[in-house]
Amino acid sequence: RIEPIRQSRVAVVEINLSAHVCHHSSCGPCISALHSQSFKSRAYYDGDLSIGMRQCRAHNARQHLIMRGDLSGKTRLFPIVGDPIAQVKSPSGVTDAFNERGVDAICVPMHIAPEDFQTFIAAMRRTQNVGGIIVTVPHKFAAFEACDAVSAHAGFLQTVNTIRRRADGSLHGDMFDGLGLVAACQDNGCNFKDRRALIIGAGGAGTAIAHAVASAGVEAIGICDIDARRCNTLIERLRSADFNAVPAQPSASGFDIVINATPLGMRAHDPLPLD
Repeated sequence: RIEPIRQSRVAVVEINLSAHVCHHSSCGPCISALHSQSFKSRAYYDGDLSIGMRQCRAHNARQHLIMRGDLSGKTRLFPIVGDPIAQVKSPSGVTDAFNERGVDAICVPMHIAPEDFQTFIAAMRRTQNVGGIIVTVPHKFAAFEACDAVSAHAGFLQTVNTIRRRADGSLHGDMFDGLGLVAACQDNGCNFKDRRALIIGAGGAGTAIAHAVASAGVEAIGICDIDARRCNTLIERLRSADFNAVPAQPSASGFDIVINATPLGMRAHDPLPLD
């Protein structure tokens, strides 16, 4: 039940979770779960209910309200920064993870151009309620340079996708792109051992993915990027760790596994980077 308390562009609404807030009558388990909670929360509504919706994981519906009435001046901020930024899924997923763990924090998207990235970092150092930063394309190499300290893993890769802001404003970086991708693939039955893998894209994410895939035991790993210098740098870095890295063309021929680590695919009508 949603009851407007005042009429304005931004209206405060009362949300009674003991009522039926699911708009899909077939979503029985979710309705039951909501019925089991008997409390009220306040939330903000800007005229479009979709602002407050999130995906129902069990039923693939997008008609459930996010409870954000507990935001306060104590809430910690974790920006995700990129250019572009509209394609990211992290704000809702990371915020849900905070909620599930009882952490008073929210992940917010920030669209920052490369020429403004250092100004952004300087501001984050001084913003005391920022707990950390998630970094996406194209800022991962610049983020590495901006950190005061990094993990050994990020130091080898020279790229970061996650930054922790310490109490004194110093920044500690780490990189999880590759580890996350390999874990997700393995969870879904993909075996890297003794296979030949092709990585297309040698940017920040591609660098991390290539290292993680190589570490997972592939026989050989091909690297392809339109930037020859960046491609060669990654190959040399992998070879320095005794991995069998070779330059490759954007063709799946001769490979068992192909991974797209380019920006292609962020937009609905993007072509694939290979046939």
